[in-house]
Amino acid sequence: MFSIKIHTCPLCGSSEAEFHSHSLPNLYSEKIADMTGISEDDIIDTHANVSCLNCGLIYKRHWFSSESLNTLFRNYVPTHPKGWDIVSGRFSAKTFFHELGLFKTAITENDVENRNRYKRALSSIIDSIDGFSKTEEGQDILNCIQSEQPDGILKYKPLLEESIKEPSAFKRFSGFSAPILWDYINEKCGGIQNYAELGCPLWGLMPHAVKQEVSVTFYQRPEVNYWSENCRSGGLHCSEFISKQYGIPRKPWNQRSEEKQHVLGFFQYLDHLENPMAFMKEVFESFEVAAVILDGVDNPLAIQHFTGFTEGALQYIADKFDKTLHSDFEAIKPSGNVLYLYTN
Repeated sequence: MFSIKIHTCPLCGSSEAEFHSHSLPNLYSEKIADMTGISEDDIIDTHANVSCLNCGLIYKRHWFSSESLNTLFRNYVPTHPKGWDIVSGRFSAKTFFHELGLFKTAITENDVENRNRYKRALSSIIDSIDGFSKTEEGQDILNCIQSEQPDGILKYKPLLEESIKEPSAFKRFSGFSAPILWDYINEKCGGIQNYAELGCPLWGLMPHAVKQEVSVTFYQRPEVNYWSENCRSGGLHCSEFISKQYGIPRKPWNQRSEEKQHVLGFFQYLDHLENPMAFMKEVFESFEVAAVILDGVDNPLAIQHFTGFTEGALQYIADKFDKTLHSDFEAIKPSGNVLYLYTN
């Protein structure tokens, strides 16, 4: 059995919920279909998103079994694509036109998997050029990608060679490493005394914390609906890579300091968890401040995310733990992400 029934809200425990949305097709729905032999459309239809009528959390009434998730994240999507893209060097005009050639080959050979792969890959580079996707040229390039007309992009080669320089903040190739994010958290919590992260080690603020000479720790927490020991590139696990690059110590989550620490960041992580309230209890037992980044909920909840957090659901957490919730960091919002900062 690859799917289980969820009877109550995983945040507040209420059984009252109403239909919210169906997820859009993506890499994960494609891989789940391959893994189970069930059509992608049926996967998406069965695992619909509902909205809790008590706390506002969006979640899936049908979710994937632990065995299925374990297989997905260890065998079918073993590496975190967005995490490794931060350090991959893929954001370049050279890479774009190389992948455009591979896209053209996939179209010619009717290779559906790679057609979809390079649609996502090419679109992600265009989307990461600051403001470019909103221009007439950017829109035309994206339309050529989606309509599988790669030759229509070639006339823009000089423009793209000039434009693909530095990725826009909070996009795929920059992640959540922008100094302005650090500055905002630093101001709101009265100066960051020490800093830790868990989740993906490649796309956050830990390198910036090292530069600021702030004590940094990366915590490793086992989670079935997340990348694991197979998240490797060039023979290195992602956490080993960041540790070697910046000298950041790694510790198991269950070996947190008995003395309460200051700031913990976890970005695009909370929506993977099956018991978010129990996790947040652990967080606030060990840390004074939590910096949480999540997808906005204007678009349907992705198939690989168990939950989607409205501001009401996040305020529910704040009220339970007597925290103040800040969601006014505007610089991140154009990317489709939102920072929710919990302080005393």
